[in-house]
Amino acid sequence: VDLLLGEYLTIVGWHGQRERSFDDKSLGIDDGLAQVRLGLDSLYAAGGALALDSASVNITDSSVTNNQTTGRFSYGAGVFAVRSDLTITGSTFSSNAATGANTDGGALSTFFTNVTLDSTTVARNTATGEGGGLFFTDNENRTLTIQNSIVAENTDGGAAPDFLAPANASNLTVDFSLIGDNTGT
Repeated sequence: VDLLLGEYLTIVGWHGQRERSFDDKSLGIDDGLAQVRLGLDSLYAAGGALALDSASVNITDSSVTNNQTTGRFSYGAGVFAVRSDLTITGSTFSSNAATGANTDGGALSTFFTNVTLDSTTVARNTATGEGGGLFFTDNENRTLTIQNSIVAENTDGGAAPDFLAPANASNLTVDFSLIGDNTGT
């Protein structure tokens, strides 16, 4: 999926369903909130701005800011992706927050997903679990590539404030990039 001039994306959160037009060839999602309520308890939340399942998505020249996931299990306040291919180019992810008891990925949280960040900034995001900037799992040998990018000034409640790296080092490529705190790598 490429978001192009005049296309629409439907975003569903507990605030209801919203349709947004992208007439400037960029994705700008602010103030999204993903929250799923089961009974009186908020349990699962994923993808405050965008949730992907079995998709191939390119996000280009875009800003994903001020989004939130909240719940007992909360993932990817900016973008949550599972079984997908995600390429992000020339974009900024900032001020996104994954909050709750078991939360990962303030900006991005991915499972079974190949991720490429190119000329992208991931900064000032937070998660109360791990991966304040990026929470990446290399299930099925998926890869994370970071090139010409900045991943810095993110915070988390664990040991990987900027990003949680793949368990298998051969699934990670970082070229010409600034990584602020690589404790989790």
